[in-house]
Amino acid sequence: MGVVEEAKTLGSALMFLTRLPVPDRDGRAVERQPRAVAYFPIVGLVVGGIGACAYRLVSCGYSSTVAALAAVAATVIVTGGLHEDGFADVCDGFGGWTPERRLEIMRDSRVGSFGVLGLLILVGAKVALLASLSPAAATAALVVSHTAARWAAALMLLRFRPIPNATSAKPFTGPETPGRFAAATLLALPVALLVGPATALALVAAALLVVESSGRLFRRSLGGINGDCLGAAIQLTELACYALIVKSASLEALVRHIAPH
Repeated sequence: MGVVEEAKTLGSALMFLTRLPVPDRDGRAVERQPRAVAYFPIVGLVVGGIGACAYRLVSCGYSSTVAALAAVAATVIVTGGLHEDGFADVCDGFGGWTPERRLEIMRDSRVGSFGVLGLLILVGAKVALLASLSPAAATAALVVSHTAARWAAALMLLRFRPIPNATSAKPFTGPETPGRFAAATLLALPVALLVGPATALALVAAALLVVESSGRLFRRSLGGINGDCLGAAIQLTELACYALIVKSASLEALVRHIAPH
């Protein structure tokens, strides 16, 4: 693949995972979806970067809580709430008793009580964790966590099969998925190291745990994964990363203490 084609593939990833105005000049964005998996972490870097800018701007005149809320709002705006909507649909869907009923509920455009409650808890937890960090740590957390969360989505596409009629997830899978996931990993690791090597390792472990546990649950309860499942995995990984970064100083100190001198 040439540089121009890879740039267009990155544009496809941005087009499908955000609401940024990326043009599809040659009409081949859908065709590029399987290759776009490699650039999921870059999309996370862009989204987290926008959130970090919003945090720093608002923190100049307001409290850390208001700045954290502004950062979360900015990331929701840039993605169109796509992943939060998926998380809410999953919360609602698990009110059903059979895979068929769960999928039927998830396809409903209306948000139910489980979805609303899930979103309230999710957003509240994000704001509380970000607000507990210093401005420098909060901005780093936004960039790193969003990057790691999109890497987790790429991992889920590699590990678990889409539901046969899952039009939102299936186009991203194909024979190129393993190689493109390897590329996504190479892009995500340097960003994760911004919070320190021990914390970066903990973030990888957390992402693996979220993907493996939620993916198995989706496979058992739904028959596979769809776009809503990817959105839920992104949200849960992002939240787990914030929780670990809050404890990053302790993690780094522990490694320094046990490392040989």
